[in-house]
Amino acid sequence: MSSNLSLINLPDTSLNNCGVLMEIEYRYHEKGCVVVGGGKNEKLMEGQEFARMFWNDFEEMLKHQKSVLEEFTIVFMHFDAENNLQKDEEIYQVSTGFLELIKANLSARIHPLQTKFIQINALHQNEVMSILPFIDSQKVERVTIMSAKGSAEIEFDIPETLNLEQWKNSTRSGIFKSVDLSSPSDSVDQTIAGKLHLVALDGGSVVSMGSKFLNSSVFQFFEIYYNESMGSGSLTGQLIEKLGEPYKDEIHHSRSTWFFQYDGADNVFQLSNDSSGEKMVSYKRIRPEEVPDDADILG
Repeated sequence: MSSNLSLINLPDTSLNNCGVLMEIEYRYHEKGCVVVGGGKNEKLMEGQEFARMFWNDFEEMLKHQKSVLEEFTIVFMHFDAENNLQKDEEIYQVSTGFLELIKANLSARIHPLQTKFIQINALHQNEVMSILPFIDSQKVERVTIMSAKGSAEIEFDIPETLNLEQWKNSTRSGIFKSVDLSSPSDSVDQTIAGKLHLVALDGGSVVSMGSKFLNSSVFQFFEIYYNESMGSGSLTGQLIEKLGEPYKDEIHHSRSTWFFQYDGADNVFQLSNDSSGEKMVSYKRIRPEEVPDDADILG
């Protein structure tokens, strides 16, 4: 195993006697495993395979965890800027083995693991699904999913994640580095309501998600918060190119809204982009009487 993959950080899942969160590092060494304790004291455990030693301690901590965790974080990454594709593949091989063990541990628990905040830095959807479904959906307050590739695309099935109870019950759901929403899977048709936080968003993705919601018989509302627009021009400008001129009301000057008629239903589908303050795209099923008198309803 390359030394580039050898560092594993393990925040202790419990507080020590002084109420201070401990951190333990397990480092690969040619003679075994170097354990670095909270006081940064290093100890060489000769003949011990570092990954196995990490897992044994980690599993023991999970087994005895009774109270609600403040934070549960799983991160796999490398620090070599060269040969990124090769490094990604090496990390995926390592992470897959660990995540299979974590999934087996979490799924065998009598009660789901309780944590207020969970963060997963991952490369693929199966890494998320190895952990998130086994977290107590009644205790989790925030879910954050980041790309282990930095700004590169994440190979995630967004709708599958959005439909998890853990996601729906959290008050601030996921922050993705970069997500391709241009071809949402069919499972988004079953999304009733939800919320998503993105670093960047483009007009094509907004329209693609909207078309899925427009064809759904169960959809009610969905919100996407974003920091900036991707592609050329503003997000509102991109949407105007695809959908035409929006409705602008006199109160919310930064909000652009489009209305669409549901096929075979009395409801109207509303798509809005608010570009001021906390930027947000919202989708909503509304009653016809909620549409302003001077607004057009598109077919």
